[in-house]
Amino acid sequence: MPPHDSDAEIHISAATVGASRAHRAAVVAAAQYAAAQSALVTLEREFRATQLRVRALNKHWLPRLHDALARVEMELEEQDRAEAIRLRLVQLRGAKN
Repeated sequence: MPPHDSDAEIHISAATVGASRAHRAAVVAAAQYAAAQSALVTLEREFRATQLRVRALNKHWLPRLHDALARVEMELEEQDRAEAIRLRLVQLRGAKN
């Protein structure tokens, strides 16, 4: 809030007292509006940047990661099958001896 210096104010009439108060209130409101407007601009800029990041994740990174996961899961299944076959062969050899 602007400083209130009553010694520096000269009021010629009762209307100037009201005008002075209204002026002070308008200055405070203008400062609050400017701060809110600045915050809004910052939030909008950050929101747009976040939207771009989300779009990049959805269109580029997530499909690549899903493909990589599918490949790893397939490799693990193949290793499990190969290990199961090796175990059966060992069991069969042990049963023959």
